Order: sequence, then structure tokens, then C-alpha cells
Amino acid sequence: MKKLTVAIFAILALSGCVQTDSTMLDNRSAIISAQGGAVHTQAEVIKAGLTEAAKLTIKKGFRYFVVEGAENTTRSGTMYMPGQTYSNGYATGTATTYGNNTYGTSTYSGSTYSTPGYAMPMVMPGANFQIKMFNDGEIDLTKVPAWDAQQVLAQDK
Repeated sequence: MKKLTVAIFAILALSGCVQTDSTMLDNRSAIISAQGGAVHTQAEVIKAGLTEAAKLTIKKGFRYFVVEGAENTTRSGTMYMPGQTYSNGYATGTATTYGNNTYGTSTYSGSTYSTPGYAMPMVMPGANFQIKMFNDGEIDLTKVPAWDAQQVLAQDK
């Protein structure tokens, strides 16, 4: 049970929120990066990336964005959880005083044992999106699968 608790706290410490970032390529195009932790799903990462794209689209004065390309940046690895060492024992002692001198003896009996460490696999989903932003009338919404930034943000609430 103690190992499970330690593992859960370690995962939560590594997870946090989905981290997003954006880099403008020109006045209409950007790369959106989203990286999740060990407790996130790919769907949560994609949603966070689309939300970041919508925020950037509105910030730059546009209404719509088109995802022109996507890249899976999922990372996997192993986290090592060290074993635990436990000690227990019993100590006894006696002391005798003769004049100004005290003499004593002590004994200790005990044991120490260690539990083995273990490796825990982790998968941290991630994605990069390349987007292009547009305003009303700049693209034919019946022919181009564009995201309405305002609707994306409204669904995020």
C-alpha cells in the first residue's frame, strides 16, 4: 500500500496541467504545442491544444483557424521507484557506579530489511498543431473544415 501511495504522489507531481505553447510563423500561421503528464489522455492534450489555438486566433484578431498539420509528440519512459529500508531492534543496558567511575554494558538485537525498487512505465501524451487563421469571408466554410475560435472557447467553459 505504501508503494502505491508513493507512486501516485510521484505521478501527480510529474503530471500537473497540460502545458501549451504557441509560436507564430507569420501573421496568420502558428505552431501550437501541447504536452500532457502521465495522468493525461491524448484527448485532453488535443483539447488543450485546440483551446490554445482558439485563444491565439482571437488574440491575433481572427475568428477561424484551420489545422493544416499535426504531429504526435507523445513521450514514454520509465520512472524508477526506489525500495524502502526498515530497521527495528531492542536495546538494553546496565550501569554500575563505583566511587567516581561508572561502568556499563549494553546489548542490541535487531534487524534491517529492504524492499526492492521497481520500474513504472509512463506515457506522456503530446501533440503539435500547425494552424492558419482567418476572418469572416476569407475562406469558404462549406469547403474548408475550419474551427470557430469563439465556439471552441465557449465549449471549454
